[in-house]
Amino acid sequence: MEPGVPSIHGGDVFDARKTVAGTSGRRLWLARWLSGAGGHLTARVFVNRLWQWHFGEGMVATANDFGVMGQRPSNPELLDYLAGEFIRSGWNVKHLQKLILRSNTFRVS
Repeated sequence: MEPGVPSIHGGDVFDARKTVAGTSGRRLWLARWLSGAGGHLTARVFVNRLWQWHFGEGMVATANDFGVMGQRPSNPELLDYLAGEFIRSGWNVKHLQKLILRSNTFRVS
């Protein structure tokens, strides 16, 4: 079996020709995939966890299962917006915290 990403997440295949000298490059490849184009899922999971920490419940109630068997987000547009903002800010947690804490939703809660 070759290293890669499951087809449900895009099916990207590890390219051994692009490795760093002295290592297999597999962990670096995975880290870049998670935080690059495929990182939208990673950002959504993190944003949901942060939301859950502040409000007691995440936008996705099944925080441990974002897959096919998990529940749908209660507000997918907001989750996507916050995840995109998180990525655009360079994965800056402080920026995301400020965005959430300055929102009307937080003030109302």
